[in-house]
Amino acid sequence: MKRTRGLFSLALLTIASCGPTISESRLAFYRSRGDDCDLGFIQPSGSDKPLGDKWVVIGYVSVDGVGKGDPLTSKNRELVRGRICQMGGTAVAVAVPGMADTPFKADADVTFAALRPAIQPAPEITQKF
Repeated sequence: MKRTRGLFSLALLTIASCGPTISESRLAFYRSRGDDCDLGFIQPSGSDKPLGDKWVVIGYVSVDGVGKGDPLTSKNRELVRGRICQMGGTAVAVAVPGMADTPFKADADVTFAALRPAIQPAPEITQKF
């Protein structure tokens, strides 16, 4: 009986641990924006600079175990929103090759890029401090 209970417990642990695997890669560190912040969605272009000059990638969130279907399902959004917000992201994009110098997990079912607006050049200084 004890052996059966032990095997049943092991089976429950195995079933409970099944599900999406999520990994993060941070490229820059910013203050967290909470767990449920508002995020914009940016559609990357197919050019050399998929995000143009307006956005910078501050990290990636990769999700395995959800299939390679529509990356923008409500389940996928729910899985990554808190992580993107914790990174300090203000927008998100589905990651495409060439987004940043650091490679992301290319074999994941779906990878999202955490984005922040690019910093504009500093204005000219009119007087010394």
